Amino acid sequence: MSTPTVLPASAVARLVPPAVPGEGARAVGWFLRPALVRAAVYLVPVPLAVAAAEPLGRVPWPVPAGALAAGWCAVSVAAYLGQLVARSGGTVRAARLVLAGFAGLAAGWSAALALVPGSLAGADRALAYAVSLPVLAVLAALAVALATGAGAALLRWWVPALLVAGAALTGVLPVPVEPLLLAGIGLALARASTTALRRAGPVKLPRLRGGGARLVFALSQAAVVVVVWRVGHAAVPPGGVPAAMVPLLLAVPLVEVWVAWHLARVAAGLVRYDDRDRYLRYARRIGWSTLTALLPPLVAGAALAGTATRLPYGLSAHPDAPAVVLAMAGGVLLAGVVAVGWLLAARSRRWLAAAVTGAPALTTLALSVTVPIRTATSLDGWSQPLPAIVIALAVTYAVGLVLVAYVLFDARSLP
Repeated sequence: MSTPTVLPASAVARLVPPAVPGEGARAVGWFLRPALVRAAVYLVPVPLAVAAAEPLGRVPWPVPAGALAAGWCAVSVAAYLGQLVARSGGTVRAARLVLAGFAGLAAGWSAALALVPGSLAGADRALAYAVSLPVLAVLAALAVALATGAGAALLRWWVPALLVAGAALTGVLPVPVEPLLLAGIGLALARASTTALRRAGPVKLPRLRGGGARLVFALSQAAVVVVVWRVGHAAVPPGGVPAAMVPLLLAVPLVEVWVAWHLARVAAGLVRYDDRDRYLRYARRIGWSTLTALLPPLVAGAALAGTATRLPYGLSAHPDAPAVVLAMAGGVLLAGVVAVGWLLAARSRRWLAAAVTGAPALTTLALSVTVPIRTATSLDGWSQPLPAIVIALAVTYAVGLVLVAYVLFDARSLP
């Protein structure tokens, strides 16, 4: 049977199980359950961060943002390399590789915190360590789960920390929440580390490549999320979730399931069709369905941005309602741009995904400096680039749709 696919052979081997999935619930569960587990693992840090908003707010924002960006880049690279090692040498060596990488990152981060000026690390260096190192610990546990396929098991060990976060958010916890959160994080990291303590036999390391593209893609994601977060941060009360981040958090499970569905349908077509023309027609149908799912965020984001300065008086109880609506528009567009990047990366176009995802951060800076954009908000400081980031996200989103269409429909990329 010929293999008329735009996916590499390694991706096809990973997607197609030993037995072809049947129709119905089993076929849906083939990609749905793992995708939902990954989405849940990605979202675990969110309630922990909200519960720890008070200590996070007492350090300069580059400390948690820098730790999160560095940790996310490490997750992308270490989880990928760990998966390669796990296929040839087992999960024990994969967990060791991931934990060793994060141990090096934690040591480098600690040294950097000791050297940076107080304007970046804050006056209380001990608090900066106490805030940022747990962030790296959370992401280390996440990376081990992704590398070893133990996401569902690790989620059970996150339950104590999540219960503490929930109790803190509802106000029913009569004791300080920080020590309990640290204990919960330590428990989950200890569970993730137990895999690395088991005995491992000899292993032939696979050829490690592709880490550079994943690193750049992760860095572009971190950059655009941090920029949008800082732009919309002033529009919310202290300790609240920025309006621009709400759509992204809601979209993470949807995007994960949507990308998994697309890859599963492509893999199913490879198994089902041995005729190239029939496969091409099938691939076009899947392409149109995939592309159609990317249109609503663009329309919704543009509509929110267009109505930001035209809110009725009754809906403007917030002291700066246009900023909130414009930040929401940026969040919706950000979720769409991230979805475009994830799809391109899943189709092995990681350098293109990095360019699309990171473009809004660079474009915002260029627009803020070169184009006299008239702001629709009354906020100070970071509110000035708010219209710029929305414009940059919308333009990048539209360009990303064209690139996605090219990847999905270009017959010349098929063998």
